[in-house]
Amino acid sequence: MENHVCPHCRTEVPHGANVCTGCQAEIEYGTPNSAFLAVFIAATFLGAWIGANSNSVVGWITFVVILVGGVFGCYKLFANRVNFKRIYKTR
Repeated sequence: MENHVCPHCRTEVPHGANVCTGCQAEIEYGTPNSAFLAVFIAATFLGAWIGANSNSVVGWITFVVILVGGVFGCYKLFANRVNFKRIYKTR
């Protein structure tokens, strides 16, 4: 497996770790939840818009196609994503 370098403390962290051993930053892998939310909202609006302009079956089909395609695209797009998240506390 490959190692990742923490951008906060420059410590090498093995792939699959949940927390940086140097600064305790949380590590997130894969697709962020906001991407799935954006796909769901886009599929809902486009499905409703197309369903309102034609019959409702076409709107539902559009919703499902955009949702499935968007989720699959998110998994492919963010397959190698590694995000170090640290909250800095100031006094």
